[in-house]
Amino acid sequence: MKQLIADALSWEELGEIHKTEYQFELGKGVLHKEAGRLTLPIRCNFVMPFADCEKVKAVILHKLDMLKEVELDFSYRDFVMPKEDAARLYVPHMVRILNGSYLAITKTIVENRVMVRDGCLYCPVLGKVAAEQLNERVAQKFREILKETFDFDMEIIFENDEELLAETLRSFHESEAKDIERSMREYREVLKTRAKERPQAADSGTGGGFGAGGGFGGGGFSMEDIFSQFGDIFGGHFSGGSYRTSSSGGRRESRGILLFAKKLFCSVRIV
Repeated sequence: MKQLIADALSWEELGEIHKTEYQFELGKGVLHKEAGRLTLPIRCNFVMPFADCEKVKAVILHKLDMLKEVELDFSYRDFVMPKEDAARLYVPHMVRILNGSYLAITKTIVENRVMVRDGCLYCPVLGKVAAEQLNERVAQKFREILKETFDFDMEIIFENDEELLAETLRSFHESEAKDIERSMREYREVLKTRAKERPQAADSGTGGGFGAGGGFGGGGFSMEDIFSQFGDIFGGHFSGGSYRTSSSGGRRESRGILLFAKKLFCSVRIV
């Protein structure tokens, strides 16, 4: 088990020069049979990166398939890791400790950009409101955890990373646009397939469908009626932009766009 944990450690992050200096010992594990949970005590003189801890849990669960959960119970003694590195690496652990009550705001912390400056622990956050909430509700709790665990007394400051937020939003919009484009292509292919499978409508002008008797034809609903209904449902935020109706060979087709909150939601083709 000890070798398994040692193999999982990210020495490129911890620093190869500390490989002989950073040590850990395993205590006697406790197996909770009914819950299928293994609690494994680990005593360290450094902070294990959170991602490495998750990797260790995954490997143990894979090797011992009778388990449902693995809990690593850390304690610290003869601590040798520099204070700045320890505080930075411990942020994800503190997020995990507090997640039950503060998940909505702690998930905005950019953990890989945390740094210590002028004796303070600075945690970049995505969003001004989130930063304000974290400073008000979480900063003191982080400070207390660091004090209790390592006897570090550090001020915690959450600050909005505007540059990263803009970059994240830009990437999100680009990804969203690609998803919409892909969905539109898939939808057009579905419509083409349906059109090929649909039997040709008779030109007699009788029956339902899109003829004179109903549907989108003469006496039925118009495209304006349909889009106005969307507007009613979504409080005016959902509307029809423009549409074009054409008829060829007994088949009527309508095209248009749907707008949501004045932004392109998708193109539509109704056949």
